[in-house]
Amino acid sequence: MVHTPEPVAPRERPWLGRLIRHRWSLLDVSIDEASRFGPHAASHVPAARVFCSMAVPTLVLSSVGRLDLVPWAIFGAFASIYGRDAVPTARVRVQVAVGISLVASIGLGRIVATSANAGWWSVVLGAAVAATAGFISTHRNWRPVGPLFQLIAFSVAAHTPPGSDSNIVAPMAVATGAVAFSVTIGAIIGRRPRNDDLSQLRLRARGDCPVAGVRAIEYGISAAAAGVVSTFAGYGYAYWAMLGAVVPFMALERAHRLLRAVHRMTGTMLGLLVAAAILALHPHGLTAILLVITLQAGAELLILRHYGIALVLITPLALVMAQGTDPRPLPAVLFERALQTALGLIVAVLVIAVGSCLARMQWPVAKPVAAGSEPTRPVAARDAGQGSRTMTRREHSQRRRRR
Repeated sequence: MVHTPEPVAPRERPWLGRLIRHRWSLLDVSIDEASRFGPHAASHVPAARVFCSMAVPTLVLSSVGRLDLVPWAIFGAFASIYGRDAVPTARVRVQVAVGISLVASIGLGRIVATSANAGWWSVVLGAAVAATAGFISTHRNWRPVGPLFQLIAFSVAAHTPPGSDSNIVAPMAVATGAVAFSVTIGAIIGRRPRNDDLSQLRLRARGDCPVAGVRAIEYGISAAAAGVVSTFAGYGYAYWAMLGAVVPFMALERAHRLLRAVHRMTGTMLGLLVAAAILALHPHGLTAILLVITLQAGAELLILRHYGIALVLITPLALVMAQGTDPRPLPAVLFERALQTALGLIVAVLVIAVGSCLARMQWPVAKPVAAGSEPTRPVAARDAGQGSRTMTRREHSQRRRRR
């Protein structure tokens, strides 16, 4: 006689875990994915493209003594970040479109910098840039999706004090040249995709306009709310809060958005420690330029593997650039970066919560079946006497032959 062991009852979850799982549906995702480190996936190839696209234009500008134009070359080289896993022809098309949006963002930001009440105009138009770029990136399926880099280019341009010569034309011209060089590098440097990757690496079809519209509204509302609160509070870098508010919406599902917010906060706090050590050495000139390029290439190596760890490099990169364009006391800058990031993430979480509530109201659950009534079944299933299972095409043809 074979002895069958008794089934072991599943272990009960702690009450706190059950509560969080029931209320937020987030516990399993956050625990598993917060510590998950993705595969390398040949990340050194896009990192090399980014490094070359940023290094060559900035070194050329430094050699002719125009270090004041280096930030605009770096912003134009942001186009090299897009289409990292696409085939060269698709990558070129995406980077050209992204480059146009980056140059337009820089031009609009420089116009705002010369206007009265530039702080409030930067919030209003920054929200418009976030909504517009978010819609286009979602509709055109740009990767990475979202208005992050367009908002960075616009905001830094709007907060940079106007220069004495060529306040608008020179930054746009330099950014355009950097975009052209990035597109050239993107067409040259790339890995040949495997046959089983071709379907994923080709340019994808356009996204749905309603979905892109919803994403644009989320980007615009979160950026505007964070910018208004930060400006009313009197902070100098209001766009830091706006960037923190739009980053979580680059993910699609609610749990992943909240996870991205957690990564953003933890990565920023660790990155502030690195930034404090770097900025204490007072890097400037060519040293600061090479430091920014190296940090961006390192972030490109890590961004898809773990977003939080990549922020450890992105945070000092942003602060080095901010101190180069508008220097301020280091302790105040570090404190404001942490505070503005937290403010933006709080706004993003509130927008996510409101959106979830509206989604539940828009899609009500099915009404329960009244007691004593028979549930509705497919007509073909009732006629065939198959219960609630519908007939397959083969069963339907066999029944017709029997008739």
